[in-house]
Amino acid sequence: MISLVSVKGAWLEGSLALEQNGDHLVPFDRNILLLPAIVMTEYASLAMYQQNCQPAFDALWNAAGFMSSRLPR
Repeated sequence: MISLVSVKGAWLEGSLALEQNGDHLVPFDRNILLLPAIVMTEYASLAMYQQNCQPAFDALWNAAGFMSSRLPR
């Protein structure tokens, strides 16, 4: 499980965030951000890793005001 602590007021920044929202970045509205657990039970392809991580990354990007992350689907 990934947890981000003391993030209230911080924002998701980077080329993908700026590409999606321009200069309008939304700060996190809470101090602790708990992302969904990711369970990997075997070695797999990159596509499988991306698919398994998608819900956690989507939750992170949702908390920053985006519809979803930009991982390849």
